[in-house]
Amino acid sequence: MSGDSCPGFDQDVIQEGVKYSIIIVSYKYDLKPCLESIEKHSTDHEVIIIDNNEHNRGFAKACNEGAEKAKGDYLVFLNPDTIVSEEWLPKMAEKLIPGVGAVGPVSDYVAGLQKAQLYLGMETKPIETKLLIGFCLMIHSTVFPGMDENLFLGNDDLDLCWRLRLHGLKLIIATDVFIHHEGQQSFKSNPEADRLVQCSTDALHLKLLEHYHGSPPTPQELWGIDWFKPRKLVSIIVLCWNQLEYTKQCVSSVLKYTDCPYELILIDNGSTDDTAKYLWQHGDRVISNSRNHGVARGWNQGIWEAKGDYVVVLNNDTIVTPGWLKSMVETSEATGAGIVGPRSNNISGPQQIDNLVLKDKEAILKMAEIWNSAKLQPFECDRIVGFCMLIKRKVLNTIGLFDERFGMGNYEDDDYCLRALKAGFKNVVCNQSFVFHYRSKSYDDKSVDWLKLMEENRIKFEEKHGMDKR
Repeated sequence: MSGDSCPGFDQDVIQEGVKYSIIIVSYKYDLKPCLESIEKHSTDHEVIIIDNNEHNRGFAKACNEGAEKAKGDYLVFLNPDTIVSEEWLPKMAEKLIPGVGAVGPVSDYVAGLQKAQLYLGMETKPIETKLLIGFCLMIHSTVFPGMDENLFLGNDDLDLCWRLRLHGLKLIIATDVFIHHEGQQSFKSNPEADRLVQCSTDALHLKLLEHYHGSPPTPQELWGIDWFKPRKLVSIIVLCWNQLEYTKQCVSSVLKYTDCPYELILIDNGSTDDTAKYLWQHGDRVISNSRNHGVARGWNQGIWEAKGDYVVVLNNDTIVTPGWLKSMVETSEATGAGIVGPRSNNISGPQQIDNLVLKDKEAILKMAEIWNSAKLQPFECDRIVGFCMLIKRKVLNTIGLFDERFGMGNYEDDDYCLRALKAGFKNVVCNQSFVFHYRSKSYDDKSVDWLKLMEENRIKFEEKHGMDKR
């Protein structure tokens, strides 16, 4: 089961009789107390135990295996660190009527609206919620869409509830059913739990980015929670026009030194060498243009494909260094900057570090290490040079794409930064990110009069923003 679809609710199946398939995924935990409580308080049921001890296939995959073996009309996913109570199954099943996707109980160890103490002294009645925690969850077999097996540990309940609600199905808390829950035992027994949960969190975040085209609702809007903490996904866009040897150095450095979640979008802008062939071997997504559409349009093509919370436009005549991207993302988060750029050896404006002579890769990496260790503070500036520019998704949603009037190149980055400033965003230089820049290797192509183009684009830029002619 891939978790991509959600079948309709079949009322006729329910009316034929009740049968409960209780699915327990076992991983380094004593099942005896749970099983004894099930035996004492359950009828008309089967217990399916999926053993994840010898071969941990992940929680979601194990749940799907259990569902495939199940004979019952009702599937109950139950953690092994629970103790069930009298009449728990029929009380939850009676709330699982057409239009309801899943039902869960209240408990002494659970997040959100399923906390038992919220209902002490109150009339027990079904409560609709945005999220049911997966320690105990009942769903009809005709509705169950499968757990998403990309979520190895954790977040499977968030994903399942989100998909059920997307299909118009309600989630109901049975406040008259109490299940004791020890809590987090599977996580405590796995030494890699923190890493695996973070990977599942990032995977679900990517799924949301894809579904909502880069702008998903907040965790509060989706589930009523504030503890869903994915790492930010960055879409790295590298635009190439010939100069394959430089492109290889750039892409190789990105693959080696990028230490946060990213996708790599490579664009060939009408190259006549073997650039296109190389890009298809290394990009998560590749765009091949039959001719050079210019810098702004090339970047825009990549942005249209980008799923990330951030977008980076990166020249192909660069070499990134360890920590380059993580530091820029952290700077944006810390300062609230809409656009962030690194320091460099060969660039105009305040991003330049003067008097650097870097003859080989070893010298570049050593320079980056020394510079980053100084832990200098970020600073604001009017303009971030487009050789390497981190852009927050909110900026893209607010001011739009790069202006394609600037054609082959020059001033599209100036224009974008000025538009961001006018919209209230900050442009910030990250002092703990160093990106080596050969600078303007595309300008080696003599088929374009670059000086003339720069002057034409300067005039366009000044006219667009009402500046005095120089």
